[in-house]
Amino acid sequence: MRDDRNRFQFSAHRRRAIEIPSANMRDSLGLLFDVDPLKTRQAKGLYRVSDWHHDRCIFSISDGDLFTIRRTKAQSRNGEPLVFVHRYLRGGLRGRSGDLNIDRHPGAIYVLDQACDVECVQDASLMQCLFLPKSAIGYDVDTHPTLIKIPTQAGLGRTLDGLFDQAFSGLLTDNSIEDTLIDRLAACLRVAIQTDAPTGDVRRHARDAIADQIRVYVEQRLEDWDLSVASVLRDFGASRASLYRMFDAYGGVRQYISHRRLLRAVMDISSRPVKRGRIANAAERWGYSSGANFNRAVRQEFGVPPGDLVNIPDFERENLALSKGLFRFRNRSVQSVDHLLEQYVRLHA
Repeated sequence: MRDDRNRFQFSAHRRRAIEIPSANMRDSLGLLFDVDPLKTRQAKGLYRVSDWHHDRCIFSISDGDLFTIRRTKAQSRNGEPLVFVHRYLRGGLRGRSGDLNIDRHPGAIYVLDQACDVECVQDASLMQCLFLPKSAIGYDVDTHPTLIKIPTQAGLGRTLDGLFDQAFSGLLTDNSIEDTLIDRLAACLRVAIQTDAPTGDVRRHARDAIADQIRVYVEQRLEDWDLSVASVLRDFGASRASLYRMFDAYGGVRQYISHRRLLRAVMDISSRPVKRGRIANAAERWGYSSGANFNRAVRQEFGVPPGDLVNIPDFERENLALSKGLFRFRNRSVQSVDHLLEQYVRLHA
């Protein structure tokens, strides 16, 4: 007979799944995030999420349209003991935490401190994630970065990618996962987030460190109209060729600066409460010489003009069953996170 002692069966906490209008995402995610959907021609107007509660972590899959993300101080306190370990199967995210760029894309496992402040635009995306207590992987806010990227092309990142495949395959097939698999995920993450730089290409590590500092420099000066490729070259002493190599994935530093300003402008126009003149004010604040130029930039990036991107009427529930189902899901999600927090307090008492 098969030994099932190390296999957690979700008899009491089976897969919990909802499909709701995008306008109601805030109700589902409000414990840890403030979210607001944005409109594009490709938007389906739906947000799908499934989660599984284990005594040691919470697994989740989400699939939704373009939306903005913010986190309040209260939400940061809720998430303080947790890390958010996740990967994008489709889409991605562009955003910041303070002066840090926290963009994310497919091809990596990410570890994010759930206590950090965030302002982000997430593309239409499919994402798999788990919430873990920081203590489970030895994450220390004083020594570890806010966001850790673990590429999945080789080495330990490839192993973690395979463990994610294995975990979510079991969850989606029969709502179960082996405790030993969670142990392996936690152990690999613990090794992967060590702050000691690996031996190898010293020049590459130095270049990456300079690129990180340049991103912080840019984020701090986005409202300074003297910010340019020339000012970066002057203040960092890098050659134009090496600077381009650092930002090749963005099309160069000039394009990188433009994208960061557009991101901040979209966050401004999507903020609540809605105010008259918000589009014109955002365009002016972030350096667009005219409304037409801002309109063109948003159209090029998102396929619609700024007014269409954020002009989303409040959703009117079609029936009471949808409303009850949504809030039951959110309440159970809150209980799941509360349970992790209780475990954290108990372990550190």
